[in-house]
Amino acid sequence: LAQACLSKQWFYPPRQEAMAAIVKVECDGEIQRLPVAAPVTYERILERVASSWPELLAGGASLKYEDEEGDLCTLTPATMEDLVLLQPPKGQQHVLRLKLVRSSAVGAAAPAAAAA
Repeated sequence: LAQACLSKQWFYPPRQEAMAAIVKVECDGEIQRLPVAAPVTYERILERVASSWPELLAGGASLKYEDEEGDLCTLTPATMEDLVLLQPPKGQQHVLRLKLVRSSAVGAAAPAAAAA
């Protein structure tokens, strides 16, 4: 029986190769680690974040990353390369850090629409 168990490839935690990156997302002081499979794309990151905060993304929230000057830049398909270059892999695991920022435009649009 022991030999049979040794012949099976069981791993806990799952093998690191299964995930291409860990995306750490901070929102309202809460941080979640979200594994993203390869290839890591804007769409895959958005899907993973939407699984944790669907109401915020539906409400117009945006994902931001910090650049080398400390500015928060909006993550879009066009800025994915910038994010990856600014946050290169360290060791075996690639960790990408993002902030989920609530949309102020959504909150401001509601009173304006009500006044009209």
